[in-house]
Amino acid sequence: MLQNSFIFLDGVGPVLEKRIWSQDIFDWSSFLRSEKVKGISSKRKAFYDRQLRIAMRNLDNPPFFDFKGSEAWRLFGSFKQEVVYLDIEAIGFDVVLIGVSDGQSYVPLVKGHNLTKQSLLLALKDAKLVVTFNGLSFDVPFLRKFFGSLPDIQVFDLRFCLQRLGITGGLKEIEKRFSLPRNFECVNIMDLWESFKLGEKDALLTLIDYNRDDVMNLVPLADFVYKEMKKTFFSSEILSEKNY
Repeated sequence: MLQNSFIFLDGVGPVLEKRIWSQDIFDWSSFLRSEKVKGISSKRKAFYDRQLRIAMRNLDNPPFFDFKGSEAWRLFGSFKQEVVYLDIEAIGFDVVLIGVSDGQSYVPLVKGHNLTKQSLLLALKDAKLVVTFNGLSFDVPFLRKFFGSLPDIQVFDLRFCLQRLGITGGLKEIEKRFSLPRNFECVNIMDLWESFKLGEKDALLTLIDYNRDDVMNLVPLADFVYKEMKKTFFSSEILSEKNY
């Protein structure tokens, strides 16, 4: 989907992108081969040609595209093997647990044990894309404030994409809709953390199990969202515009 996208070009929004697709210009190569594109002046076309050639040299550099808001889903197909799924547990202004996964294994970073800025940077070292639920509003800005800075990684926030697909609600509610497994539906993070600090190791295990479900359930949801967004906002727009 990345090379079908034009929305990262200066001055291209959803309407113009749809108009480009409607002219049987579905990817960068077909755009470059086209002498003229309706709705785009010759001067602007030459400018976009230069931008697309630069984009082709940056296919392995997601921050180059700087997709805003709910558009980072377009990167998922290209970088699925280089994704980190992430969820945090916080109390007040303090992060007590960060769960990360590559889609297969899960790693908990726990305050006082292995949670440091260095350990988080190591977990994100090879990531080209971070998948979260509500991460653009909460997890990512919270972590940037807590640690001072983070790598410039694009964030695929499932919450906003699901809303565009007409699926609303919190993560637990959405998990039920998709019959995703969960050991603990609701926990009191503060109580569990305080119990752990008082020596109850099982409290930490419960918190980790809860966070693991938060993180690992993002994996099938991301697959679903990517496929549905591509079908809904790429294929269907082309078909409706051409009146197939």
